[in-house]
Amino acid sequence: QRLMEHSPMGIAVTRMKGEVEYLNKKFIQLFGYTLKDIPTLEHWWHLAYPDPQHADRVKSEWLSATREAGEKGTEAEPIEREVRCKDGKICVIDFRKTVLDKWVIHTFHDVTDNKRQEEALLESEQMFRLLSEQSLMSVAILQDGIYKYVNQAMSALCEYSLEEILNWGPEEF
Repeated sequence: QRLMEHSPMGIAVTRMKGEVEYLNKKFIQLFGYTLKDIPTLEHWWHLAYPDPQHADRVKSEWLSATREAGEKGTEAEPIEREVRCKDGKICVIDFRKTVLDKWVIHTFHDVTDNKRQEEALLESEQMFRLLSEQSLMSVAILQDGIYKYVNQAMSALCEYSLEEILNWGPEEF
């Protein structure tokens, strides 16, 4: 009980039939929902996933994964999902669950910031690639004397293909 209460991750304990028995402080802090809000998983589906069709899909996947984990005696595969919190904020959550007899222990890790950082990095990489590929100036990135990236203008200047330049090692200088 003390470990769950002080965990840095949200934890919920439910019965196999869907009654929510316990929510730790981090769960309540993360989502804003208390046991009064979600006495059963049915309540959770509708609050966390306001689109009824999406809620039904999530519920179906949850039931299937729980059944499979219970039969195999293993943890269910981790899943990332967007969840609507009580204040309306949308969080990306890494869900994990362990089935123990008639109990299911769910852990919730907020990966929203990580996802936003990944998206920003991807957007930045796409912007760099677009700018460098359209540039009339030669662009090359070297690391430890090895070409990691060259644009078409660099290829034209050197009169070698992109593939040839990218295969050059430090000895080709």
